[in-house]
Amino acid sequence: MADISGTLGEIKFYGTLAQKRLIMPVITDAYEQTMLNSPAICRTMTIEGLRATLPIASGVTVHSQLDEFEHATSRNAKLDNFDMKLYKDTLFFDVSDEMEIESAASKFGSMMTWQQNQKSIALEDNLNKLIAAQLDTTPQQYSGNGNLGNWASVKPTLAIGKMAASMGVNKPTAIVMGTLAGEYYVDAVGDKVALANLNEWRNAASIHPTLNIPVYISTDIDNLDASGNSQVFAVSNRTPGIVSVISTIRANEGYNMELGAKQWRYDVWRTPFSNIRQTSDSKNLGVMWGYMTES
Repeated sequence: MADISGTLGEIKFYGTLAQKRLIMPVITDAYEQTMLNSPAICRTMTIEGLRATLPIASGVTVHSQLDEFEHATSRNAKLDNFDMKLYKDTLFFDVSDEMEIESAASKFGSMMTWQQNQKSIALEDNLNKLIAAQLDTTPQQYSGNGNLGNWASVKPTLAIGKMAASMGVNKPTAIVMGTLAGEYYVDAVGDKVALANLNEWRNAASIHPTLNIPVYISTDIDNLDASGNSQVFAVSNRTPGIVSVISTIRANEGYNMELGAKQWRYDVWRTPFSNIRQTSDSKNLGVMWGYMTES
C-alpha cells in the first residue's frame, strides 16, 4: 500500500509501483477534464477509509459591534453531522495475446497509452453524470416554481442575476445549464463578456458579465429528464452545494483464460455528495434550480 499525494490530495493506493504508474495519469487527467468537477462547482476532498462523518454547525450568529463589558453567548448554534459512504467505480485494462503480438509492429504508440486515454474519458463521462445527478437531487426552486421566464424576450443574464440574488449569502460561484438554455445565454451575451478569464475555469463556456462567475453548458444536464436542456442550476462551492470525494484505489492483475488476455483491474472509491447544508425544508442550501422557456 502507498499514499499518493498530489493535486487530488492524499489517496491510498493498494498495488505495485508499475500498477500505480499505469492508473495515476488516467485519474489525474480525468479529474482535470471533468467539466462538472470544476472547483467553481464543487470541492474535491479526500478521506481515509470508505466512510466519514462531517461535523456541521448551523444557526451560527455574529454578535456585532459589542461595547465594552458587553458579552455574547452562543445560543443558536447547532452541531449536526453529515454521513458519507463511498462507492467504487471499476475499470479494466485488457491486453489480448493478439494485441501484445501486434503492438511490436505498431506505428501508433503504446497500446497502453491509447487505453489510458480511453479510460480517462470514460471516468470523466461517469463523474459528470454523477455530479449532474447530485445537482438535481434536492435543489431549492427559484421563486417557488423555478420559472426563469421566456428567454426569447427576457435577458438571460438578468434572470440568472435575480436567481443568484435570491440565494443571499450563499451566492453562487458557478452556473450550470442545459444546452438549449446555453444557446440562448451565449446568443444573448455574445461578445459583451470578457473571455480573458476563461483560462481560470476549465471547460467554462462563458463568464457572467456582472456576477463574474463561470457558466457551464452540459449535455449531462440535458439528460436529467425530458426538459433537461432548459434547466439552469446556480451552485455555491463555499456552502458547499456539492463535494466530490475520493479515497482509495486498489489494483489487481492477472491472466483471463477465457478472454486470452492479460487484465489489470482498478477499483476507485469516489462519490459526489450534495445537500450537506440544508434549508428549513431540507433543500440544498448551496444549489438553486430554475428553467427557461422559449416562444
